[in-house]
Amino acid sequence: MTIDERLEALTRNLELMILETGNHDRQIAALGSHSENYDRQLAALLNQSASQDGRLERRRERLDALTQSLQLLALESEKHDRQIEQATRLVTDVAEGTARLLRIAERHETRLDSHDDRLDQMQ
Repeated sequence: MTIDERLEALTRNLELMILETGNHDRQIAALGSHSENYDRQLAALLNQSASQDGRLERRRERLDALTQSLQLLALESEKHDRQIEQATRLVTDVAEGTARLLRIAERHETRLDSHDDRLDQMQ
């Protein structure tokens, strides 16, 4: 192979390399464009995720507040139940005491009636 043939072959190879480099440059530019789109989409997804995380955190806080309210309500309900039990016992005690007083009053009335009867008979 002569020097001219070698130069021609090298020139063809160089031209092919230039064409390939141009193709690679275009592909890299296209990938860069895709990369920018992906970066924008990723940023949008990250913002959306942060927004959802904020909403989730607010929901957790509301759930905690509701849980505390329910716990307080349960304690108040137990306290109320104990007060109702005490009031029930007190009413029962008063009713039993009243029933005893009624029986005593009936006995005294019976005794007084019988005493009146005896007095009437004595006269």
